[in-house]
Amino acid sequence: MSKIIIAIHGLGNKPPKEQLEKWWLAAIQEGLQKSGIADPDLSFKLVYWADILYPEPLEADVTDEDNPLYLDEPYLPASGNLKAEPENLKTRLLKYAEKQLDKIFLKEDMTLNFEGVTDSIIHSYFRELDIYYRGDETENEQEKSFQSRNTIRERLKSVLLEHKKDEVILLCHSMGTIVAYEVLQDNPDELSINTLVTFGSPLGLPVVVSRIYADQKLNSGSEEPLKTPVNVHSKWFNLADPQDMVALDPTLADDYQANALGVQAQDLSVINDYEANDERNPHKSFGYLRTVEMANIIRTFLAEEEKHGLPKYYSQIKHKLVNLFSRRKK
Repeated sequence: MSKIIIAIHGLGNKPPKEQLEKWWLAAIQEGLQKSGIADPDLSFKLVYWADILYPEPLEADVTDEDNPLYLDEPYLPASGNLKAEPENLKTRLLKYAEKQLDKIFLKEDMTLNFEGVTDSIIHSYFRELDIYYRGDETENEQEKSFQSRNTIRERLKSVLLEHKKDEVILLCHSMGTIVAYEVLQDNPDELSINTLVTFGSPLGLPVVVSRIYADQKLNSGSEEPLKTPVNVHSKWFNLADPQDMVALDPTLADDYQANALGVQAQDLSVINDYEANDERNPHKSFGYLRTVEMANIIRTFLAEEEKHGLPKYYSQIKHKLVNLFSRRKK
């Protein structure tokens, strides 16, 4: 049985798929090499969806900064050694702030306070997220034609189905974490992964939590708290830089309970060291992919043997039995 890294990118226009896939792999390898693994042999595949929202990709040879296809943040190797992030006072204050954020914006029934305000924030600052959620409700005819949500989800689902017999670690950045959560949650019997890794994720934001809960209630009638998708069999790691504003609510363990297999998000505070043009971007995927924490997660996944010689399908059968008995109770 093969092991593979499958990844899905996040917000914004991107360079062409081949280039972005090459850069993601380079960032991962950089982190592994700086953590002591020389020339790691990786099987890697990137799920690319920027072309669904943008007719043309960003281009490295465009030099005009006013050109919408100008690529201002290419992959650049880190200038120094990678650093692990200790939990300092600032990190603890941010954790306190995100708890207050939930209290302000989420009611006990998981609906939103100030719903119109949060919708306007999403529309203004997260165009792709707005298109993804609103779809045919939007007035823009071009955006209607994208049918973006189903198309994006299908791309990830089809790749995961291709590798359903492999051991998969799924790396998800930014809005890609929302896509991944929904695809896994909606396909509990068809899809299966070993490890889920989210980074720079908005999954903890009250407006996103509320929307996912509403979809769960609509699709399955379930009013249970949100949980780790049951088809995540081993681990869920969530990485967030304290200065990443997309991951303003950086902890997910308090928003998503453990699944029937006992898997729950493990929240890790990290240092995203990406910098370009003398400006640091703590949300950039390349910086997250080469962190010490990400390297350790991938190294463990690659080295991990199947426990007690049991096949991967043991955990799949277990979660199917759990689902079966849960349905009978209803």
